[in-house]
Amino acid sequence: MSTWCSTSSSRSGRDHVTDKMAALISSVLFRRPCRTTACLTQLNRTLLSDSYADTSLWESRRPEPYSLDELSQSMDTTYEKKYPVSSLTIDRFINNITSCDDVESAEYYLYKFRHSPNSCFLREWTIHDWMRKCMKYDSMDKMLYTLRNKVQYGIFLDPFAFNLLLDHFIRRKDYRAATAVAVEAALQESLDEPLTQLLALYGLHNFLSSNPILQWEEEKNVAVGLLLAGRTLHNTVGYSSMLMSYALLGKVERVHGLHAVHTRAPLLWTPGYLERGLAVMEEVVASLGMTRLTKDSVGFMEQTLCDLHQAEVSAANKDDSKAEDADDVEKDRMAVSRSLQLELDEPQTTIANLQEKFESLKSALDQASHIMDDSTVTAVTALVQEKLPQLESEGSKAFEELVHKWEAQREELLRAEDETKEQVKKELQSSDG
Repeated sequence: MSTWCSTSSSRSGRDHVTDKMAALISSVLFRRPCRTTACLTQLNRTLLSDSYADTSLWESRRPEPYSLDELSQSMDTTYEKKYPVSSLTIDRFINNITSCDDVESAEYYLYKFRHSPNSCFLREWTIHDWMRKCMKYDSMDKMLYTLRNKVQYGIFLDPFAFNLLLDHFIRRKDYRAATAVAVEAALQESLDEPLTQLLALYGLHNFLSSNPILQWEEEKNVAVGLLLAGRTLHNTVGYSSMLMSYALLGKVERVHGLHAVHTRAPLLWTPGYLERGLAVMEEVVASLGMTRLTKDSVGFMEQTLCDLHQAEVSAANKDDSKAEDADDVEKDRMAVSRSLQLELDEPQTTIANLQEKFESLKSALDQASHIMDDSTVTAVTALVQEKLPQLESEGSKAFEELVHKWEAQREELLRAEDETKEQVKKELQSSDG
């Protein structure tokens, strides 16, 4: 065993030296002028800096050391007596988490608090602290679960927390989880901050570039994220994201009905999502070279129209008898879709007509050189590299102000708690006297 280890070690050492020599020779032979250290730093910067995620500001808050066992007993007793637990109590519990087991317990008490009379008083800083504790103790599955089930747990994150979560998963190339966070930010209508928009688009487009197999509900959610994150960006990334979003939403609209698009999503209840996608292409054509679309976003819309056309032809060729075998759920869905269509009184444009218009717009884009060869992932990466430093600086300052605001509110609550305790103490003393 020792001989094998020494032989393996020496071989590994020689291989390491050989690799270093090969890398050195390659760097000399194929050196490019722009590959300075500063340039490499600029090119590789696609994530938040360590200073942005620094925990020193958060940990500098006034500590409140408590025993979790005592807090648990106190909350259990309070709930048994049908009394409400204060927001400060649940805040103290989360603030004193020191292990994964504590995270498990905190999840339970968050659920209990959400279903108590004081549910609307769960503090923003408590939610933020929950996110940090999940991250610190490697319990991101709990974080995602409570975020997805926000109605049951009351987890509505602030923009800084969303940014940290997105960055956490992007760094680990877990783009599916990053997409889940981006979707929740969209569904909570928390994609107003430019930095959150860019990180969300970075995660979404990297996820889509892997060609994942998605259920239609997942396609709709991804589309919502793309649309709400990209609609305020009047550039290649924004227009390309909207085009892909409208393609996905248009597909859901045509196959499952407008009601399926609108349900549980902050979207317009108006038909014509494919038409809106073509309107994006028209806007880029009219921009006179000010912006372009990525090649894969145009191809995305083209493939969507092709798939819908094939499905339309296939459905038309089916026998009427097969239609009678459709299950009751499908019949109900189609009935709802038809009734909505009649109420809106806006007949859908045929897929064939949309394809014809698409080809015309694509030709116009080609002639005007408004389609770039780079992928949307490349485009969003370049945009992140360009905008990230300034947005980070602005975001850090805003978060510092937010923490000070939260601390002032917490101190006010603590003073009110002390005053209440003192008042109760005096009342008890007077009653005893």
